[in-house]
Amino acid sequence: MNAEEKNRYFQELTLNLQHEGFAVKPETEEGLLPIELDGQRLCLALDTGSVRYWREDTADDHRSAALDKAISITKTTAEYMRQMETAPQLTASGLTGDYRLLADFNDVVLAGHPTRYGVQFATWERVRERTGLNAGNCYGPPGGVDSYTAAKRDFATRSGLIPHVVLFIPEQLNSHTEVS
Repeated sequence: MNAEEKNRYFQELTLNLQHEGFAVKPETEEGLLPIELDGQRLCLALDTGSVRYWREDTADDHRSAALDKAISITKTTAEYMRQMETAPQLTASGLTGDYRLLADFNDVVLAGHPTRYGVQFATWERVRERTGLNAGNCYGPPGGVDSYTAAKRDFATRSGLIPHVVLFIPEQLNSHTEVS
């Protein structure tokens, strides 16, 4: 990852972490991004999508759960930012701006669009012999990494990669049946 890519990744990661209530300090001389929780050091993010932490900084359940969340955000942000850096430009009639083609299957596309507020994701159906786009769904950037997850889910179901009926909604995941 070159310096410009690292800068874009750390900017996006900072937005996503702040969205989840973490504080992010300026990059260290060693090139690491300090992440804090409740005014105390939690971990350091690396440009590889991983984190370093000290066991004593995650000693209780609350801080351990926060570390798990920070790790998840860091990995997911690194995943889509790597894709954004290498993805081709999405071109379609009437489409303006920097849209990157992250996935394309069965005439449905998943695109990422960098904004100053973070990456926005969109799914569209290709029309007019694949020269135009229609019926778009947009996600984020205010939703952080959840926007990326939602856009991937939408792409998978709209494109037919995964039937919609096999996905659980949050209420189904939280419900349970008692057996007597």
